[in-house]
Amino acid sequence: MLGDRSRERRRMAAECLALARQISDSGLRASLVEMAQKWLDLAELSDHERWHEALRLRAVEAAIGRELRALYRTSSRTDIWPF
Repeated sequence: MLGDRSRERRRMAAECLALARQISDSGLRASLVEMAQKWLDLAELSDHERWHEALRLRAVEAAIGRELRALYRTSSRTDIWPF
């Protein structure tokens, strides 16, 4: 899922950095470090997407709860559901 995606992207960033440590060419090293940064940016985006999904699901749960409370308040049996 999204957590797996984030983990994989962080692994790719680590590989780029490990390779950069082994390269003596400064231009190539800079490119690998830049690529690692892009992988980390993508990993952060995955984490952000996961947070938004959790927030969206919480909003849906809250909406369902409001609807259920509204339905049971208008019912003639409110004495068994005091909320």
